[in-house]
Amino acid sequence: MNVITTNESSDPANSKRTLPCLIPNWFYALTIFLLIGLAVLILVNIEPAPPVVLDDSDPRVERNISKDKMAALKPIIAWADNNKIKSRYIPRDAKILVNLRTLKVAGKGLTSLPDSLSELTNLTIIEAGGNQLTSLPDSVGQLRNLAILDVRRNRLTTLSKSIERLSDLTHFAISDNELTEFPQIYRSLETLVELVIADNRLTLLPDWLWQMTNLLALDVSGNPIAYMPESIGNLNKLEILKIANTQLTSLPVQIGHLPNLYWLDISSNKLTHIPDKVLDSVKENKIRHFYYADNSFGNVEQKRIKDYLNR
Repeated sequence: MNVITTNESSDPANSKRTLPCLIPNWFYALTIFLLIGLAVLILVNIEPAPPVVLDDSDPRVERNISKDKMAALKPIIAWADNNKIKSRYIPRDAKILVNLRTLKVAGKGLTSLPDSLSELTNLTIIEAGGNQLTSLPDSVGQLRNLAILDVRRNRLTTLSKSIERLSDLTHFAISDNELTEFPQIYRSLETLVELVIADNRLTLLPDWLWQMTNLLALDVSGNPIAYMPESIGNLNKLEILKIANTQLTSLPVQIGHLPNLYWLDISSNKLTHIPDKVLDSVKENKIRHFYYADNSFGNVEQKRIKDYLNR
């Protein structure tokens, strides 16, 4: 049975080992000098990557841009100029900008996204993590081709209800924000396969979450939730479940019935017991990555878990 069962977290620190040094110091210095020189040569000769736009053969390509469309794109260009975003990320040529597929503005110190973002109707990916955003414009909901929305590591306190209109959204990452609740209306996001809402301030998970039957990965770690409902058993396609560092004191047995689950992280909670059915899934090699460290298991329960998995 090739199963990872560990009393450490899923991201353990690298262990330190002391080995005798058989290589002289001058060799290390020479190696570092040569590597730096090579890196400089590479950087000098690298051309900036072009923006990701639609291929000319794509039927969605807009070739003839009206004056009204040109005027509608100007606020986006002005926003990019004001925030000193390079043209490799936001093209200043309207004919290229209108066909932009990927908006990469992560780590730019942004406090807002422009309302006119809805003019970029060909966008399929927005990467806007690591900024200072406190909200998303309602116009985001008009990006009907959007499949990936990544707004991790911001200061979001609310989410626009317009996101429910993103009928092609498959990956939604909003971890490391300041959210306390989700709009119930998000139940319409039936295309979601990955939802990462870790490290917010959620005390209760929304009911619509258990209707997202296409979900493959769910991460709710780092939220002060104290309850996981039995309806999690509805997520039959779920493969990865991370509920580490919460306030959970018990696990629903239905987790052990999820037929496709292979990664389960329940470390750093207040659990006192793991249901037999969950341990059965681990023992039968269905759950191949199982992390349960730093809980409130007594000596009897810890022995029971080890004996159960080893028998």
